[in-house]
Amino acid sequence: MPDSPVLGYITVNADGDGFRGAALVVDHRGIPLDFRYTDAVSPTRLERVLYGDALEIYVREEVILGSLLDAVEESPNIWICGDRHLLEPVSNRAKCLAVTLEGANRNSLEEPGALSPMPEEGYYLLQVSLMGPPCRLSVLSESDSSKAASILVDAGATMDVLEPFNRIDRAIESLE
Repeated sequence: MPDSPVLGYITVNADGDGFRGAALVVDHRGIPLDFRYTDAVSPTRLERVLYGDALEIYVREEVILGSLLDAVEESPNIWICGDRHLLEPVSNRAKCLAVTLEGANRNSLEEPGALSPMPEEGYYLLQVSLMGPPCRLSVLSESDSSKAASILVDAGATMDVLEPFNRIDRAIESLE
């Protein structure tokens, strides 16, 4: 299927005194096309003093996201971020749609593709597949919501769109 969506999953986590990131790109069936990760980045005491409150932003956005996005060879249609704070830097750096997606403990909406605004700005309930509860979708702008919904529903017909984050976590654990 030439027009099938390619999804990218990206996460940056604080790990003790350091930070670690990973990116997984999958096809519309969830089959991996590319996987990249960073070793733990542990700022020195001097860096912590010099960067102050900007240290976490610098390490997440410039060091980890920058290296992951530059290394990935497959370009996804959408980046699904593990944290809302990653949306803008991923979108700007990758020049691609970026969203967050998580399970929502709500009743199913009427059909796949149903999109319902939530009270919080930038958040929507999205019914990705026929079965199961909707997902909580977060976007940078309202105009991104319908484009993201279309891509995610297409992928949701053949895969669990939330599951790749579990694979990233297990892959990182296997490296330790």
